[in-house]
Amino acid sequence: MDKEKLKNPEYKRMYQVLRERLARNIARSVLLLLLFNVMLSFLLTSGFSPAMLFNGSAIGYVISFVFTSLILIVVFTLAYGIVADFTNIVLGKKNSSGGIFCGFFEKSKRIFYSSVFFTLVVVFVAFVSAVLLFIFKEKIISCSSFFAEAFSNENLNQLDSEKIAKAFTLALFYTAIFFFVFVFCFLPFIFVWNAFLENKKIDLKDAIKKSLFVIRGRYFHYLGFVIFVCLKNFAVLFVAVFLNAVLSGKNNFISLLLGFYAFLQYYTILAKIYYCIPIYYFSFLSVNGMIGGDKNEGSS
Repeated sequence: MDKEKLKNPEYKRMYQVLRERLARNIARSVLLLLLFNVMLSFLLTSGFSPAMLFNGSAIGYVISFVFTSLILIVVFTLAYGIVADFTNIVLGKKNSSGGIFCGFFEKSKRIFYSSVFFTLVVVFVAFVSAVLLFIFKEKIISCSSFFAEAFSNENLNQLDSEKIAKAFTLALFYTAIFFFVFVFCFLPFIFVWNAFLENKKIDLKDAIKKSLFVIRGRYFHYLGFVIFVCLKNFAVLFVAVFLNAVLSGKNNFISLLLGFYAFLQYYTILAKIYYCIPIYYFSFLSVNGMIGGDKNEGSS
């Protein structure tokens, strides 16, 4: 199919589907993502244990790197289970046997291979982020003065406060750099799992090609859709967090309610982001007459 003839799915129609599916499954979606985040926190924290066990030695960091890589493979396999579950909800299908753990029961090796591939993407992103941080290190450290006062303490001298402020600044900027580089590098492969779910026989190589085909020329259109459906929740979350900070210590009950409301908004945003993946993928195939057939996806 010629690239010029391909249509982009409409935001309003996709948003209508998202609202209907989310309204019926909000409790299930939030609980599933909460379970995933708890497991994610536990697994990733465990990955740094060897480094602390070996007192920060080189061998400790090497073991931590290997251990963390293996954990990421598990994490991406779990993430596949979430995407599969949400995709079934969007398509009105029965949930896969095994639920969030269905990726571990996949007979073919493609889920495992895709998890290894995504882990390599994360390693690449971490390396690129570290290089960028090193290149702009001096300029970034110059911003630490903004945080120096926040870390000043009567139990710390000025030198210690400056060191903590510099370390915090570097960590903050590294996190920001990692996030943007990750989005840029991961987005082309965002539909790999949906390609698997659509076609039980497709392998990783062809799934990557199909994901690239769908997202090509539509990076900002897809990101725009995610922002479109989450913008209101982001605004409400910001207001709730701000009011909670202002009222902290003044009214514990209201502060508790605002904290819980912010919690719900955060997980609603996460749920919407996950729902956006299958909704956009299948909407694109639908508006271009590709449901139920490949119709030369890789030729454009």
